[in-house]
Parts: sequence; structure tokens; C-alpha cells
Amino acid sequence: MKNFDSAFSEIKTLVEDFKAGEKHYLSPSYQEAEVRKDFIDKFFIALGWDVHHDHQKDPYGQEVKVEKGMMMSGAQKRADYSFAFAPNYSDAKFFVEAKKPSHDLYNADYYFQTIRYGWHKATPLAALTDFEEFHILDCRFGPDISTVLNRQFKRFHYSEYADKEKFAEIYWLFSREAVANNSIAKIAERLPKPKGKGVKKALSALEKYQTIDEEFLNVIEDKREILAKALKRNNEDLNGEELTEATQKIIDRLVFIRFLEDKLIEQEHYVHQFGEKGKAWDDFIAVCKKLDVKYNGIVFKRNFIDDNKFIGPVDSEFHAVCQDLCHLKSKFLFNQIPIHILGSIYERFLGKVVHATDKRVKIEEKPEVRKAGGVYYTPKYIVDYIVQNTIGKLIENKTPEQISKLHFADIACGSGSFLIGVFDCLLTYHNKYYQHHPDKAKKDGCLFKEDLWILSLLQKQNILRNNIYGVDIDSQAVEVTQLSLSLKMLEDETTATANEMQVLFHEKILPDMSRNIVCGNSLIGTDILTRDLFSEENLDERKLNPMDFESAFPHIFKRGTTVIEKTKTKIKVEVVERKIASVDVANSSTPIIEAEEFPQPHLKKNKDDIDLLHEPIVAYGNKNDSWGFDAIVGNPPYRLMQPKEIDSLTLNYFRDHYTLAEFKIDLFHLFLQKAISISKLKGLTGYIIPSSILNNVYAQNLREWIRNNSSIKIISLTREKVFTDADVYTCVVVFEKGVTAGKEKVLTSTNLEQAKNGQKISYKKIDQSRFGNTEGKVWNILLNDENIKIIDKVETVSVKLNTISNINRGLITGDRNKYFSDKKVNNKYVPIFAGSDIFRYFSNSISEYVLFERPSTSGGCWDKTVHFADNKILIRQIGFEPTATFIDEPIAVTGNIFTIISNSANNNKFILGILNSKLIKFYWQLMFSDFKNSFPQVTIFSLNQLPIVKTGIENKKKMIQLVDQMLLAKKQLQSAKTDKDKSYYQNKCNTLDNQIDNLAYELYNISEDEINIIENKK
Repeated sequence: MKNFDSAFSEIKTLVEDFKAGEKHYLSPSYQEAEVRKDFIDKFFIALGWDVHHDHQKDPYGQEVKVEKGMMMSGAQKRADYSFAFAPNYSDAKFFVEAKKPSHDLYNADYYFQTIRYGWHKATPLAALTDFEEFHILDCRFGPDISTVLNRQFKRFHYSEYADKEKFAEIYWLFSREAVANNSIAKIAERLPKPKGKGVKKALSALEKYQTIDEEFLNVIEDKREILAKALKRNNEDLNGEELTEATQKIIDRLVFIRFLEDKLIEQEHYVHQFGEKGKAWDDFIAVCKKLDVKYNGIVFKRNFIDDNKFIGPVDSEFHAVCQDLCHLKSKFLFNQIPIHILGSIYERFLGKVVHATDKRVKIEEKPEVRKAGGVYYTPKYIVDYIVQNTIGKLIENKTPEQISKLHFADIACGSGSFLIGVFDCLLTYHNKYYQHHPDKAKKDGCLFKEDLWILSLLQKQNILRNNIYGVDIDSQAVEVTQLSLSLKMLEDETTATANEMQVLFHEKILPDMSRNIVCGNSLIGTDILTRDLFSEENLDERKLNPMDFESAFPHIFKRGTTVIEKTKTKIKVEVVERKIASVDVANSSTPIIEAEEFPQPHLKKNKDDIDLLHEPIVAYGNKNDSWGFDAIVGNPPYRLMQPKEIDSLTLNYFRDHYTLAEFKIDLFHLFLQKAISISKLKGLTGYIIPSSILNNVYAQNLREWIRNNSSIKIISLTREKVFTDADVYTCVVVFEKGVTAGKEKVLTSTNLEQAKNGQKISYKKIDQSRFGNTEGKVWNILLNDENIKIIDKVETVSVKLNTISNINRGLITGDRNKYFSDKKVNNKYVPIFAGSDIFRYFSNSISEYVLFERPSTSGGCWDKTVHFADNKILIRQIGFEPTATFIDEPIAVTGNIFTIISNSANNNKFILGILNSKLIKFYWQLMFSDFKNSFPQVTIFSLNQLPIVKTGIENKKKMIQLVDQMLLAKKQLQSAKTDKDKSYYQNKCNTLDNQIDNLAYELYNISEDEINIIENKK
């Protein structure tokens, strides 16, 4: 392992060598290939990178990719060096562009080339070097040739490499050690956005400072609006739905064609040529028909826009769109935009539709997107993490033949980001497998190129058809998913390989994915159409789009029995009962209804149709393939279904078919139940969902259902938001269908952000049987063998807080300006505390009053006996643990405060001491943490379950005496003016805190070793 000192020593030697032969190295005869070999390779080897692959022999497992400098149409195909980490070798952390030393690196063309490549690949920094100089360039935003030289971040001359401080700047940014510690992202976060006079003047100037996804999204959204209006002008009868589909189809085709052009799979520049010999629209349709013969797939599938009678958009406007996107004018390299970034662009693009009236056209957000506050695309590191822990685990050590029988799905696939991740995982695995099994590679039809066995197009087609399935209710999403998968399949292809597909196999280049990626409602089956109220509700059947999984994917959901064990004398059979259209049937939650061993004579001899002679049970599955998907992955919709937003028939359908559809129905609850239900036994479900699944009271039955129907493999989360613009905290869950409680431990982590940085995630292991508190009401991801013993001890000697006290939330007016005042307006106004007024053992002075008349917009508790009680505990809602104080005045409280009034008034101060102790803080953070860095919240649900020790009168008196002293000391500390008094009373508070903590430990029988665990001393 390289370190700074060894790297610096090696670099100084290189500097000396270059200086000794400087005249030769700076001459025009000294070529780029030579400087790479003599100096640049060695430079990055010194930084700890395995440039020559001396250690990483597997070509599919190498962190450094070195291009051979191949030129295509006057431009290099890729940057000279890319640097990445396992397991995502295709996701570069940074790129390096090399030049010969005789050239001046401070060159607009060189800067433009380097920055444009980094920008397309979404890497924030790149390096341009000829060894004589080392330029670090800002690639966060698209380059403009006129200002690109301003994008230099830092610049070094080779003589500065021998300066320890100067070299440290390079080392701690680009060394393997530094990049592994997320150095580039950290630096990029601190870089300011470029500023200039043109920024405020024009949209074109604004676009210069956008990331690749932002800018491309703006471009295609702009083109959609232009096309929609141009289509409407020539086709006044087109409605919004038809315009949405037409514009989507046109843009998809243009993007796909440009991708083929930039990949050089197609040699002609079609988009530029549209309109050269006639109408641009006619040329476009003709090329689409031509390419359909070759490619097939959803992209060129015949649509109403292909009809000879259909009048296209105003031709001059369509021609202008094509020219803006063509290879001569567009700043985009369509072959360089990563498919997952293209997916993120389309995900947001799909959030809007064309709305048309008789004369006007405008683009609007879909109602469901508007209610959800926008479209939130799943980051690639989350997709990769879920895919690796589901599909990656299932295909491990399997042969391609075995993998071909597995079925992986996303039943709310959107633009297809998860399915792209699944496809990428499968391609990577197959390539690695064949590299280690060359005989099998040749037999299975792999191609041998540049010393590598690679998959043929036909093999990629088969992987798509055999393994990948998707469902979405939005037909445009289905089309984009198929488009994305097609682009992914062609990502590494060339003109030659595409032509081989047609010549050798007489196959179209793209597979027909219409049976794999389907449009339908994953949550509602066609049995809803048979309900008496369907027509009365005036529901739009097309909008509801009901779908039955057994009809959509009959080869996956077959009736029959599943052979799980077979010998010469007997056969063990699982009989599984399922009705997809009616999920909540009797015992539907139990995977195995019957598992018996039968002598062979009891079976029919037909080897392809095993049928029991006794009374048959309705079952799905067949001899070779168990019923259901092997894995379901994705990011299901999160949306609370308010009663006013959903028709009664659909609401009742959900309640009839999903045992979890109760008071508050969130779509992700239903998708979780559905996904597990339609998985096969031992099938995996991997989702990113709100972390409220862990402890939200409304998800209690869902948690119970999941634990009764599956084993929990992984729960990982981060304390920061994954979706930065969405007000939701999330976790990743992986469930395995079938209960193996006690046999396998749950892997839990609060360090999911490590996956973002390419680091290995650290896990804790918890027994399935202990996953949750004693009542099974929450899922606890922080328990381990040591603290479980403490939790058990605490709960054994305690009663729940809600059994000895009344707990209420404060009042909510719904109109603060109308009801609150900074002075007592009249006798109807009463003093009130807000959450920000409450601290440990202390509260602020009264500064607000509230009109105590319950309005119609109210919420919370308005009980006067609660608010005006002169002996109660107050706990503020926001906090990592309960923050409590005591008041003996009749003061009301707002909704961000909870009140606790003991059944015995003398107990309030005793309870207060317990609540503010280190022991309860430890218990709370283990059992009820909501894992948020921003606005963590205390809930009544959690307060109810806090364990209050059962003890005698004398112990209670001791605690009350200490709490009285603490309440007084806190008041004295707040009123102290001199530093001497502040220090004295602070020390007194600290001493009393320790005494309260020690008394709590004594009452709960906590040992010295356990105290060390609680106080992090062990």
C-alpha cells in the first residue's frame, strides 16, 4: 500500500529523470504514447493506482482503465485514463487526458475536450497532463469554448512535484488513498458555481452552468413544447393524451438515432440530413421505417404518427429541432451520457404531460407528481446497493444456464433505473464468468476481441428476454424503460457487431420486450371490473389500468406443484396456493400450505406434468420453476392515499386485498405486501422506502405481516436525506420470502452513505427473533448482544409510561396569526409554551398568549384539565431523545410539546428524573431513534412505551429530592450574571445530573460493566 512519503520519493525520481532529458521530452518527436509509458503511468502508480494491472488481473475487475488512443472520426473514443473502485468499475471517480509535452496544455480545445468528457460522465474534476504540467479542471458544468480556459481549478509545473507542499495538493486529491476517502466529491462541494455577467441575461448563458442531466432535461423539455405546438398547429383535433404520446415517441426516436450515430453503429448522420431533399418530417418517418427493419423494439414500433394520413408537425419547426440536436450543433455526446443519467433525465421528463385545449398547448405536471412535490430519481449508488444485495446474491456462483431460469422484476419501474442496474449486474457477471471459462464462452457464442471474451448481441438479447421484467401504470414510462434497456444493450456495440447480428443470426438487433415490460396497475387486478359499483363510480378503466400478473407473465405464474426434492423412491412436493387477483386469500401470507413426501407410484408417470392423485389443491409453479419472481427491486411510490383523493371502490378494493390497508394507506405499504406476495419461496425483495417503516404506528401491522411472511436480510439507512429535495428519510430493506427466524441474523447499518463513497458498509447483526422491542411494535436496527441484555433488564423491572400516566399532545390552531399574540388581549387569552421554550429541567419565561377557543381547523388536545394542570411534565417534540421539564403553573402548550400527568401527582418529579437520565436516553436511542440529523422527533407512540421502574416510596423520595434541587439549580444558572456564579451553578447541575443517573442505574439494577456500555466507556 502506497503512502505519501513513498509516493513523494518516487515522484521526485520522475522529476529528476524528466529534467535530465527535458530537451528530448519537449521536442515534437516525443509522442503522447511515450510520455504515458515513461512518466504518466508511473506518476499514477506512485499515487497508488494499479495502472499496469500488476495486481488486478481480471479485466472486469480493474480500477484503472487505460485507452489505447484509438481515433474515431477525428475524435478519441474515450479519455486516456479512468479511475474507479469495486464493485462499480464502470463508474469513474475521475478521468485523465494525456497530451505530448511539446504542446501547450493551456489550450481551449484541450480544455473543452477534457471538461466535456468529465461533464458527460458526471465526474466533478478531471486532469489534463503531459507530465510537464498537471492541470486540474472543473467539469461540473458544460463547457463553452469561449470561456473554457476559466475552468482551471489548479495548475502545477513538473518542478513543483518535488515540492512537498505542492505535491501534497495533488496527492490528497488524486491518490488512491484520497479518492477512496471521497476527496474529489468533498473538494467539488466547496467549489463555487461559476458567475458571469451573461448569467442573468439569457437562458443560453444559464445553461452553461448546469450539470449534464439538468441541461439535457431542459433541452428535451424545450423540444417537447416546440413539437407539441407544431403538431397542434397541423393537427387541431389532437388531444393532450395523443400529443403527449406523439411528442414522447418523436423525442425517443431522435435520442435513439443520435445515440446510434455517436456510437458509430450507424454510419450516416440521419438527424442532420432530415429535410435536405424534401420535408424533414417525411425523411424522419422514412428513416424510422428503415431502422425498424433492422432494430425492432419499442422505439420504432408502428404508431399513429407513422400513418401516411397523419400530418406531422409544422415542417420548418421540426427541421429546426432536428438541427439543434444534430451532431454538428448539439453540445451533447449521446454515446457518452451514462445510461443511468439518461434514465434520471427521463424520470423527470415523464413527470409532465401535454395539456391541450382547442387552441392552446401547455406542459403541466401530472397531478400525482404535483401532490408528491416532484419526481425523485433514485441515485445510482442506491440502485447498485440494492441490486448487488438481491440479484448479485442470487446469481453468485451460478452458471449462465442456471441464471437464464431466474426472473427479476421492478413492478413500479418508472424510467427503468433499477432494471438498467439489474441488466448491468447480469452483463458484468456473465462477462466475468466467461473470462474464467473460455471453453464455455466459445461454446455459448461469445466473441473474442482485444484479448477478452465478450457477450454477443444475441446473448444480451437472451438475458433481457429471460431475466428482466417490469410493470408501470404509465405507458410512457414503459416505453422509456424499453428504450433505456435497448441503449444499455448497445452501449459497447459497434457497426460490425450490429451487422453480425443480422448477417449471422438473421435477427433484429433489439429484442421484443413487450412481454417483459408491460403497462398495467400492479396493485389492482381485473377482478375490480366485475364489481357491481364499477360503472356507478364512473371510473375510467383505461386510467385505472387493472392487470393480473398471471395473465401478463403466464410462464412465471403457472398453476401446478413445485418439486423441491426428488430421489429414486420418493418426491417431496410443495403445493402453494395463490390468487394474484385476490392477494388476501386465506393463508396467503404463508408460502408453504402443504409440503409432503409421496412415494413415486402415487404420481403420474408423465415427467412434464406432476399431478397428485388425491384431491388437488389450487397451486402455482411447475416442475422446473417455482411460482413467482426470484427477486423484486425498486423504489415504489410513497404517497399517502387521502380518502378524498381516492374513489370508494378503489379504497375498498385495497382494504379487501391488502391486509395492511387500514386508517392511513401509503402506496409503498401496498407495494411491499404485493412484492413479497408475488415472489417465489426464498425470493428477495429489495426496496428503498421511507424509514417510517421502522417505527411508525400506522406501519405496525405491515411490520408484523412482513415478519410473519419473510425473513429480514438487510436494513440500511443514512441519517441524511437520499432525495435532497424531498421531505422524506429513507432506508433500504431486503426481505427473503419464507420465515427463517432464529436461523439467520438481520444485517443492519446506519452507514448507507458509505456506499455512496464506494466504501464497504459496516453492519451490525441482530437475531431475527429479537428484531423489534418486546411487543414487536418497532424494528430496532441498533440492538446487539450486549445492549439486548440491558434492554431486557430495564423492561423486566418496569411498567410502560402510559400505564401510570396520561400523555397528550398540545393544541394546534391551524391559523397561528389569528390565535396567537405577544400580549394578553383579553381574558380568553392564556399563556402558552412552544417547543423552543422547553429544556432539561428548565423553561423560558412566558412570551406568548393564545386564544383558548377551539377552532374548526384545530388539532391536538384542547382539554382544559390537561393544559391548566398545575403539576405536569412537558417534553418538546423535536429532539434526538426526550427533553423534559416540570411546571407547576396552569400554562397551555402548543402541538410541538407533549404533556405527561401521572396518575399520582406525587410521581411527576420522579418520572421527570427517570426521563432525563442517561439510562433512558440510551434506551430511547436504541429503541425509538428516527435516525434523522434534521428535525428528529419524539412521538407519543414511543413515549407510551418508555419503561418506568417499579420501586418503593423511599427511592421515589430520593429521586424527587434530587429533581427539586436540579430544578432550582437550573433556575439559578439561568439567572446567574457573573462567570463565577455561572461556573458554580453549572458544576452543581453536573453533580446533580450524575447523582440522578447513578440513582437510576441503581433502581434498574444496572451493573458497572453495563454503565460503561451506556456511557460509551467500553
